[in-house]
Amino acid sequence: MSENIDPNRSNLLYKMDDKPSIGLSIILALQHIVTAFGGIVAVPLVIGQALGLSVPDLAFLVSATIFVSGITTFIQAKGVGPVGARVPCIMGTDFTFVAPSLAVALPAAAGGMGLGLPGLFGATIMGSFSEMILSRFLKPLMRFFPPIVTGTVVTLIGTTLLPVAMDWAAGGAGAKDYGSLRNVIISIVVLLIIIFLNRYGKGMIGSASVLIGIVIGYIICYPL
Repeated sequence: MSENIDPNRSNLLYKMDDKPSIGLSIILALQHIVTAFGGIVAVPLVIGQALGLSVPDLAFLVSATIFVSGITTFIQAKGVGPVGARVPCIMGTDFTFVAPSLAVALPAAAGGMGLGLPGLFGATIMGSFSEMILSRFLKPLMRFFPPIVTGTVVTLIGTTLLPVAMDWAAGGAGAKDYGSLRNVIISIVVLLIIIFLNRYGKGMIGSASVLIGIVIGYIICYPL
């Protein structure tokens, strides 16, 4: 039995040129920042700790990451000349780059190239030029990345993040109550709230499900 599918039908609340109300835009922007902030901070923390950086150096690395993320987000969202996608997106770090970064920066005894942070920064700069060049040929290259490929990559990235998510859900590595039943229950409750609101919430409630879940989680944790 076949079903006729309307090609113009979409589950998107807003299309490319639509403009949500200012109130909803602020809420969604706050949600985006809150959800992205953890990932932006976590990557330099993981790399810095793996390299054995001192606390001041680690703090500087995290601060630099946040600062550059803000600048690149502004350029990407608003556009500067021919540069920028001009869409609402946050630019930041990604766990995909942790493994290659450590391969460059770690000492040879630890399985790396021993180039440290200077080598890592240099490799990042050179890699950015490669991305800029390839971006000029994005449309013809898209045929090499069908949904089955991109979907698999996104799934694998999510899978690699599971250990980090489990650590955070358990209370954070090194916490005195790491893995306690209380931490696990709170994490599950927040997760279920987000899934429920995302699935059944209408309008702003569904769109802001992550932010609402985080706020409820903080409210639950406050008296504990």
